[in-house]
Amino acid sequence: MDPIPAGLIEEYTNTRGCTKQTFYNQVGAVRKELGNSPSKREAAGIVASRANIDFHKYFSDRDEINQIVMFLAQVRVGTAAKAPAPMQTAPAPAAPKLTVLKLKDRDLQDPILPSEVLSEAKKMAEVYVVLYVFENSVRQFIRRVLSSAVGANWWATAVPREVRTKAQDRRNKDDANSWYSSRGGDEICYIDIKDLKRILIKNASSFSPYLDLLPEKAQWLYSRIAEIELLRNTVAHNNPLETDDIRIVEMYFQHWEQQLLAWVPQLSPATP
Repeated sequence: MDPIPAGLIEEYTNTRGCTKQTFYNQVGAVRKELGNSPSKREAAGIVASRANIDFHKYFSDRDEINQIVMFLAQVRVGTAAKAPAPMQTAPAPAAPKLTVLKLKDRDLQDPILPSEVLSEAKKMAEVYVVLYVFENSVRQFIRRVLSSAVGANWWATAVPREVRTKAQDRRNKDDANSWYSSRGGDEICYIDIKDLKRILIKNASSFSPYLDLLPEKAQWLYSRIAEIELLRNTVAHNNPLETDDIRIVEMYFQHWEQQLLAWVPQLSPATP
């Protein structure tokens, strides 16, 4: 087996401001945490991912990448506090209590669908919960940052006109068809996940105190939104995701939640 990629080690030590020995200690700790199942290279990929470093660029073997993603998928949000804290300007606060969602078991039957479709439906229902929480978490992040940076009128002054028009058109349609459940909430609830990225880009200076701390800066979040959008659209059109795609969704969600834990003390409550 080839050694741990030198570029990965260099990026990690430069990003974290630590020595190579510290990196190797983290690799050993990850292997111990996962029962020595990962190889040293795989553990190095996990360590990098936990530090918000895109490990994919240092590995060329698809099977090895999938194995790293599989190990990362085992580490849920409930264990996020065990991972190395993301870069931040202040000491890490005590992790806030997280709400855990569980799907209620339900028996579904259909006289003409094959059993595989019903199995896919249950699996995609679990994926949908992750997608739902991610998208609405990004919405709340935008609300909080722009409420503080721009003010209560942030939607009218900081959101691209085309995005505001889309939201208003959809709200008008809801009002005209009042017998249907409306999306509820404020205007940002009426736009697509790709529009959230447009708001982030237009207001890059407002988000820079958070995103500039990341190794890839704003691109870290932009790329995750773009990839999750593609997978979200597949689920939204009632088609199943491949196992590797499900692992990507889970990994990106975990990355996002871990980063939020570091940002929470700096995020002001959103203006109603």
